[in-house]
Amino acid sequence: MPNAPSTTKPPSQNATALISAMESIGDLLPVAVNLWDASQKRIYQNQFARNLFGDGASLKVEIVGTSDQPDWTEQIRIVSQKSEPRIFESVRCICADSLPRSLNLSFQPLRLDKTSQHGTLLLTQDVSREQDLENQVAHSAGLAAVGRLAARVAHELNNPLDGSLRYINLARRAIDVGQTEKIDEYLGKSSAGMKRMAEIISDLLEFSRGTPDAQDDRNVNWIVEESIHMLREPADTNEVIIAACLSDEDRMPSVGGTRLLQVCGNIIRNAIDAMPDGGRLTITSGIVNDNIIIRFEDTGTGLPENTDQIFKPFHTTKKVGKGTGLGLAICREYVEQLGGTISAANNSSGGATFIVEIPMHSPEAPQAIAKELKPKKDSPQ
Repeated sequence: MPNAPSTTKPPSQNATALISAMESIGDLLPVAVNLWDASQKRIYQNQFARNLFGDGASLKVEIVGTSDQPDWTEQIRIVSQKSEPRIFESVRCICADSLPRSLNLSFQPLRLDKTSQHGTLLLTQDVSREQDLENQVAHSAGLAAVGRLAARVAHELNNPLDGSLRYINLARRAIDVGQTEKIDEYLGKSSAGMKRMAEIISDLLEFSRGTPDAQDDRNVNWIVEESIHMLREPADTNEVIIAACLSDEDRMPSVGGTRLLQVCGNIIRNAIDAMPDGGRLTITSGIVNDNIIIRFEDTGTGLPENTDQIFKPFHTTKKVGKGTGLGLAICREYVEQLGGTISAANNSSGGATFIVEIPMHSPEAPQAIAKELKPKKDSPQ
């Protein structure tokens, strides 16, 4: 019997010209190039692509750390039929050569003839080396940060520890020589030093807590008012007037819970400490562009010229023994966990202003790539 006629449509003149051009320069390119026609048949592959994916009919890319593997044939079909680019960035995977790699895969629609159908062009960049270098730099930076933090912790604990030991030795000596009237004083000062160390350690543990406990959200205005109530006594002692100009209660959402309460309390406490001879703290709340804004403006001593420094761990402008330097670092950590920002600036007329900005809807926890791999969509070309 004669052979049945082929039903495979030959490449168009445009596709033939493109394949011819790619065959001339394709192996010189620093990226892997694959090209499929509108029927998802591969019509070109350079040597880089053959090394990565093999020369079989299917695209061999296994994502590391997940059993939910993308259907690459389906990705090619979507790009071709819907003319929708599909981009996967820094994907850790195993390719046909069985080596772990980090790849950027960009599936792009490509018109091969005068019809409305598109082929699919896949450009793949091997970014393994760059990714490994970034990881090494991040690891080294992390180790350096831990070293600096450990040094600061040792420095902060050393002074109260040395003082406590000194007063304990004085108490023992007073017992030996019969000066019992001094024992209570020495033990009291030693106890104060130990309390100081406990405060530093407590704040450090709070600062290092990576994931906050689940907290019940509360109305923003309630949180501000509760913070003011909690610090009414020290405010009265320093003769500080606290004025609250809060937005309509029904308009303000419920977010933050204990975390936002601690942020507000910390900022108010710092403002009171900055006005030892009296002053005024004005707190306002409102909604701007779907963001919650809480503004704290005081008439105190102001901030250092480089205001970014005050949010760093152990940086404090208070007198020795009056602060751990972790309060504002914790505030920034909590606000960022809520998806927001905290900023500070000096007022032209004196004093300082802190602004807390939080989105009305708290961000959801990010999904790990091992659980969900979603391509990044570009607009059609």
